[in-house]
Amino acid sequence: METQYEQKMGWYKFIIFVQLPLAIVISAMMGLTSITIDGGFDILENFTAIEYLLMAVLAFCVHYELRKKMSFAPKLLLIFNAVTVLSSIVTAVINIRAGIDASSLFSAIAAGIILLIINYVYFDHRNFMFTEDDNMYKTIGLILSAVIVVLYLAEAFVTFRYTKTAADFSADDTLTASESESKETDSFADILGESSASEEATEDMSVDIGPLVFDQYVTEYEAFEIDGEYFTSNALGIKFVLPSTMVYSSNESIADMDGADSEDFLTSLSDDVNDGVIRTEMCAEATDDLSLGEVIVRVKYYGIDDDTLLDGVDMKQYINKAALKKEWDADDVTIETMDGEFCGKPYKGVLVDLNFEGFHIYEKQYVFIYKGYVGYVITYGESVEECDEYLSLFTSID
Repeated sequence: METQYEQKMGWYKFIIFVQLPLAIVISAMMGLTSITIDGGFDILENFTAIEYLLMAVLAFCVHYELRKKMSFAPKLLLIFNAVTVLSSIVTAVINIRAGIDASSLFSAIAAGIILLIINYVYFDHRNFMFTEDDNMYKTIGLILSAVIVVLYLAEAFVTFRYTKTAADFSADDTLTASESESKETDSFADILGESSASEEATEDMSVDIGPLVFDQYVTEYEAFEIDGEYFTSNALGIKFVLPSTMVYSSNESIADMDGADSEDFLTSLSDDVNDGVIRTEMCAEATDDLSLGEVIVRVKYYGIDDDTLLDGVDMKQYINKAALKKEWDADDVTIETMDGEFCGKPYKGVLVDLNFEGFHIYEKQYVFIYKGYVGYVITYGESVEECDEYLSLFTSID
């Protein structure tokens, strides 16, 4: 005679016929669509894809164990539920650190915990039904669970240990005097050791800058444009093509980066640029949470169109190595300077190498003058080559 628990197996059937098959399919699809193989398969770039694929295999092992009523099946299901909750917690923490809304993940975490409790109570009353000898799926499931937990914890560790966001680093404006408490308002003239632009020069430059923009808002500054993957800085005369591995930050995120008003972003941007304040026009961030790649374009109005103002400028003297080392908790910081031509314009550049026990974060920044504006193009990556690759995506609009 069947017990009441043997008669009531609806939840069990839902798990093996609906929940787990969906988990297998969705995790596998998420993993496969997240894979990037540009220039070869890179484990770090495909960290998220690997996690999804491992979760799909783990779900398959749990499904097989439950369907065959193996003795370890209920415990393996609970482990799967716990790993799923952990993944949501780690993702929520990473999103919060990156300033991304994680409210939906809180619901997923709560639902996962409730599901874990339900499954524990449900299968605790039905353990006697799972009596078949376990096979390799138990071993594979346990190994996969351990590997996935390690991967998620490693992802959380990397996020907190190495990824102070590049946006935060940029906001510190490393190319201005480190003693200044208001880096955003330091003029480029301070860097050059020159006096600020004359009133006559400013009036002359306003002729070159062009017409009114922002719905009858009078300004010398001509707004940037983003059309699909193309970003154009009309003030700096450069264009950028967004790679498939990146996404443009919203105006709200950029305003937050600059500590500026986000409600009327373009007007605020124009006002600040015309007042000689350094502002961010564009920020492109990697879509992969583990990638450090980032590209930033910043601009300020100076009023003099003279490339020779860059001659003799030593970029190193405007970077405080000790402050950077302390701020990033780096083991070592090295700085190199360079000059050359960027999009047809002479530039002064700096390469900052932040060393974390053999792990490196690089910042490469070019500074140039174009029609009375000072441009700052900043790239971040895990290698110099990655920074150079981002810089190669810029072209001149002249």
